Amino acid sequence: MESIEKIKSLIKEKELVSENEKVLVGISGGADSVCLLLILKDILAPENITAVHINHGIRGEEAARDEEFVIKLCEKYNIYLEIRHLDVPAYARENKISEEEAGRILRYKTFDKIALENEIPKIAVAHNMNDTAETFLMNLVRGSGITGLTGIKVRKDVIIRPLIKTGRAEIEEIVRYYGESYITDSTNSSLVYARNRIRNRIIPELVKVNEQAVKHINEAAEKLYRIENFLSGETDKEYRKYVSEENGIFIHQGITDIDDVVMEEVFHRALTKVAGKARNIGSNHILCLKELFYRQTGREICMPYKVKVYREYEGVRLIREGTADNLSKEKPALPELETAVLEIDEISDILADENNIELIFKDGSIKNLAQNSCIKWFDYDKISKNVLLRYRKDGDYLIISDEGMKKKLKKYFTDSKIPSEKRDNIPVIACDNEILWVVGYRTGEGARITRTTRNLLKMEIKWK
Repeated sequence: MESIEKIKSLIKEKELVSENEKVLVGISGGADSVCLLLILKDILAPENITAVHINHGIRGEEAARDEEFVIKLCEKYNIYLEIRHLDVPAYARENKISEEEAGRILRYKTFDKIALENEIPKIAVAHNMNDTAETFLMNLVRGSGITGLTGIKVRKDVIIRPLIKTGRAEIEEIVRYYGESYITDSTNSSLVYARNRIRNRIIPELVKVNEQAVKHINEAAEKLYRIENFLSGETDKEYRKYVSEENGIFIHQGITDIDDVVMEEVFHRALTKVAGKARNIGSNHILCLKELFYRQTGREICMPYKVKVYREYEGVRLIREGTADNLSKEKPALPELETAVLEIDEISDILADENNIELIFKDGSIKNLAQNSCIKWFDYDKISKNVLLRYRKDGDYLIISDEGMKKKLKKYFTDSKIPSEKRDNIPVIACDNEILWVVGYRTGEGARITRTTRNLLKMEIKWK
């Protein structure tokens, strides 16, 4: 049969499974999984196939019927069968997700566990062209990025999908060709599930418009997959440039200067990494994240999967709920201060020890002094006591004007919209209670360099 040969050719072309290889097959009893089992038993010896049937604990007597059907089918072809009974509704309630998603998660966990225990290198599942079309439309209406529109892959890690280029109608014909039957899950007709509404209402209407609709959607997904591969390379470059993965994920403000398409892909990748999944992350969330870059410091928004996003001074930080509390309880180790000799005419004296850093320059030149977020220069003669690197404490203040006006450090943090959970973890350079430098933010005016400065003090922080 041509359809059977097409599937076998795909298996061979993509090297999905070799003749002597072991494979685990997920089988529900529906047409798709029955077809998959029948194709694989033509290629492999029965002892190389392990079938796994999952009873989801949802449909009562009907589930028992499905189980009995699968048992008889596997006995007929002498294929070893593992049966697992799972409480999908309970898992869905505990994790506050839909039963549909809970079933999918538990199925794959079970497949992985059995495959690992039995040293089976491949897991075959029965996704087909219609599944790709349904997933494409579902992700499209959810506002997915390009990745969500690239279709279901023929293989991903140990998962193989030999039927992914075959339509559902062809699959049913193949089962009949083998002289076998299949069972129909009554929940497939229920419109409670979003996928079923697309399967039973949207797809049939699209097929009325063009009978090749499913095929064309698959072709579009394949083209988007190739586009996504190119875009992924560009995203990699910009991600490395603008994103750091410490204390959650921090995206630097400079990313707003790059192309919108690549920027949004970086945002999607960052959100997905923090969330641990991408299923419910859509274009609306990407837009909210993008808009946050143009809001005041201190603003925050909530995202799916307990992700919180904070606007900070130099960008945006993404943290999974619970992480922020941990950050405030456990202060990071302070960086080590390393003194770097900078030749400005002649240096006559350098003084440094473990807790202080003081560089004294007799020359008063203030030309070409390099500064950045980790290097600052001060007028040494305006500093009356030792300079310490520490965290904030009660009584700290900044001098904020040439006239000596003071502002409490706490009020500065509040006015600057710096999240409260971050404040105890921001290092400061202090001279007693006067804060010369809030590291990563601003310096005070108390030791500011002027045209009359004679002795320069350089402070450089190098994070290890």
